[in-house]
Amino acid sequence: YESLNITQPDLSDMRMPGWEGKAQVDVTFILHNTGKEQTVTIGFPESSSYEGIYFEMNNTIYDFRTTVDGVPIDTILQPLKEINEEFGFDKVRLWRVHFEAGQTRTVRSIYSYKPFESINGDWSVEYILRTGRLWSGTIGRIDVFVKSSAPVSGFKFVPYPDEYSEFHAANWEPNRDIVFGSNGYRDMALNNKGKMDDFWIERVRGLIFEFVDFDNDDFVDFYNQEAKTRRQMIREYIGSLGSKQLAPCTRNEIQTYINGIYATHGRPFQTKKWADFFEAKWWYQVNQNYSDSLLTPADQ
Repeated sequence: YESLNITQPDLSDMRMPGWEGKAQVDVTFILHNTGKEQTVTIGFPESSSYEGIYFEMNNTIYDFRTTVDGVPIDTILQPLKEINEEFGFDKVRLWRVHFEAGQTRTVRSIYSYKPFESINGDWSVEYILRTGRLWSGTIGRIDVFVKSSAPVSGFKFVPYPDEYSEFHAANWEPNRDIVFGSNGYRDMALNNKGKMDDFWIERVRGLIFEFVDFDNDDFVDFYNQEAKTRRQMIREYIGSLGSKQLAPCTRNEIQTYINGIYATHGRPFQTKKWADFFEAKWWYQVNQNYSDSLLTPADQ
């Protein structure tokens, strides 16, 4: 069994000095020994970082920690005799795990790393799943959650109340990798609700063709259209939830969905809890002229 959680880089502080923009990974393997007692070596491959003229690839892993059945263990970083040509792996983190006959053990690894980033702000995060040198045979069960506003190809995207992609399978032989990304400047424009200062407008114009002729009003229009699209997606997602999905929900979770419908129409919230909750959503815009008449029959 493999459980994988990936969190995209925090883009809210990308203008701050020293911003690193690391992605966070938390992966758990539940491994069952079907054979006799044995000690096995487990390896976690890694690529060296590379900084070029036009792009920067930083696959180097930071803060790597591993536990076996909840107990921290030491790992060693060892160079590979041959560089893996397909993925660029040139070293591997190794540790030993002892299995009794028929024993099941839980291995958890937590780390962060800087994703690929180009000079024009494009970024992407990758996690290798495919079979071959890295994995032999099928995974009994796998659950993957990618916490990102950028959908992952082939995964189900959930837009609310958090933004994430998910994938679940049983007896699955991986045939693809996890790849997702966006553009940091585009994301910044959305997070700032289209409000860009002159310095960043000039910088973005010279880096992203889509924004080459944009002024302040154009960035606001860009945000408004993207936010409108996301709000419609949220309404459709909440409307698709049936009794099976809602039955195990708490009262607060049900209220979150109800208020989510209101929020997509710009309802101001008087309660601080809900006001703060929705102010943190990039797509939320207060409509001072809000009334319940804005709700469609489907919303109601």
